[in-house]
Amino acid sequence: YYGCLTSITDAAGVVLATSSSGYSSVVTWEFTQPGPFFIRTSAQYSYGATVSNYTYKFEDLGVDDHGDAPATASAIVVGAAALTGRLETPTDKDVFSFATLTNHVYRVTCTPSTGLYSCAPLLLTASGAVVATGGGSGNSGEWETAAAGTLYAQVGGGSYGTSTGSYSVTVEDLGLDDCGDTLATATAITPSTTFTAGALESPADLDVFSFTATAPNVYRFTCSVVGSSSGYCTVRLKNASGALLQTSNSSSQTAVVAIEATASATYFVELLPGYSYGSGSTSYTWRLENLGPDDYGDDRLTASPITPGSAAGTGVLETPTDVDAFSFTATVLHVYRFNCTTTGYSGCVL
Repeated sequence: YYGCLTSITDAAGVVLATSSSGYSSVVTWEFTQPGPFFIRTSAQYSYGATVSNYTYKFEDLGVDDHGDAPATASAIVVGAAALTGRLETPTDKDVFSFATLTNHVYRVTCTPSTGLYSCAPLLLTASGAVVATGGGSGNSGEWETAAAGTLYAQVGGGSYGTSTGSYSVTVEDLGLDDCGDTLATATAITPSTTFTAGALESPADLDVFSFTATAPNVYRFTCSVVGSSSGYCTVRLKNASGALLQTSNSSSQTAVVAIEATASATYFVELLPGYSYGSGSTSYTWRLENLGPDDYGDDRLTASPITPGSAAGTGVLETPTDVDAFSFTATVLHVYRFNCTTTGYSGCVL
């Protein structure tokens, strides 16, 4: 004989919960309706034995320590000491409510006991809609509020098994978002030779910058993620109308976009998480550079003249769409060769 197979059923025989684990099984259920209910236990595996001895213990664990929905949530104070709780059943969900301020970023952290393993928090609206999640075994979740009000944190067993056990939960106010999230609230920046620190405080955060470009200069924006565990960033370049011009998403933790201004205009840079490992926040540094005018003309009218036999020249394709044009005077019946060698991976197209 090996193991117990135990289940709880209602009066109609519907199985509410079941458990089988080695020599011992534990089955729990939170009842929301009056009985009667039934417990059934049997051998999980049998190897010829006709008699199997077992012991059992039946307990009333009392009322669930925290409500299971926003309507019955337990209040938690932002920035206060952790509240403790217990997931009494594999399907138990404990919900907490807390007050929020406009455009503030909040982080909910759940610390599980050793036996619980994960308590994956979800951030909910009053209707129960999920707005952010720690996901999997991630035990923290972040969200930026659009308006003052009440937000709800739901604690559950996550996607790694159906553990029960105790936990502690805290809510932090990370303050205002460091940058605007829309074109209308974009943070104005100017070219610089140094990098500036920034942060995407939540997986849904979007940092938007605006800058004024002057023709015929080339402008380059660089985002570099800080730390090997922070994932990488995606950078999108848009014009004043909001039309997408370029996107850069590099798993090397550095993303770059560039534009050659043909007229003085305003451009926008949107920066969002490309991917984040573990923590929901991504730390990065950014820099906007004015590279000056394009080193060579882009077409036949602005082509730069060259002569055969001259010393090797250098050039830079400052943007993904940059074209460098050259002109020369050919002698009849002569053969000419132009060689282009790049230091990157893109290659030359002649």
